[in-house]
Amino acid sequence: MKNKILNINIVIFSILFFFTVANFSSAQETQQNNDTKKINEMMQKLTNKLLLTDTQKDKIKSVLEEYFNGKQKLTADGKKLTELQNTSENKIIGLLDSKQKMKYSIIKEEWWNLASE
Repeated sequence: MKNKILNINIVIFSILFFFTVANFSSAQETQQNNDTKKINEMMQKLTNKLLLTDTQKDKIKSVLEEYFNGKQKLTADGKKLTELQNTSENKIIGLLDSKQKMKYSIIKEEWWNLASE
């Protein structure tokens, strides 16, 4: 009798564990899909506004991927998120020419807001 109860408990625990892992995995996948959509949207807007070269596009996309990966690892610490954004922004600015930097300074606030929508 005790063995049956133990086996039932093990089965129930295993099922609950499976669903917990499956839900966590699904949530991570959903977040990655949302991040990919945001990156694509941000890249489209920046490409249109600043007329980015292919090399700039590739490098800025990498910076945004780093940003979103880092953002996922952060807790609710707003200071660290601001630091992460500032670091990413500095990398992006370093990839732009002088005309692009002027245009970027005009749109940057609206553009970064896309990352948090």
